[in-house]
Amino acid sequence: MSAVIPLTSENASPQAADIFAGIEKKFGIVQNIFRVMGHHAGVLGGFLKLSEAIHTDLDPQLRELAFLHVSVLNSCDYCTHHHKAAAKAAGVSAEKIDAVINERLEEFDGLELDVLRFADQLTLNTRVEDDVAGRIRESLSDSQYVALAATVGVANWTNRFNHACGVELP
Repeated sequence: MSAVIPLTSENASPQAADIFAGIEKKFGIVQNIFRVMGHHAGVLGGFLKLSEAIHTDLDPQLRELAFLHVSVLNSCDYCTHHHKAAAKAAGVSAEKIDAVINERLEEFDGLELDVLRFADQLTLNTRVEDDVAGRIRESLSDSQYVALAATVGVANWTNRFNHACGVELP
């Protein structure tokens, strides 16, 4: 059940309505998470800037695997739904998406497996084991590593936001 009702453009503040218009122009739709965030336009605007930032540098497939894995770990159906589609759009195979959703990490290896372990450890333990971080650091630049850490943080934040506010699909 929704704890916070999503805003329409008509009942949003002028600042939130402007942000909604920008989202709709860019994506063709304003998802419910943004309509709920719109109750605090500063949160919505700040979130969008951070979200845009994590979409740079890091390989989109790695980003979406990490985000999807965190969403599965946190049982966030809303984010799992949307990031399953985002992973597919980023070129992640249906088999890999299914493996993440069904928590079959043994089907991964190399950097992908380490990214999933990184997401798992940071989500469940709030820290990453040195060996996992070290292997990732061998493959990613500082900027990419920061983007990965931020992606996992954003995924955890949105999962918790959705649970707290009762954000519902679509």
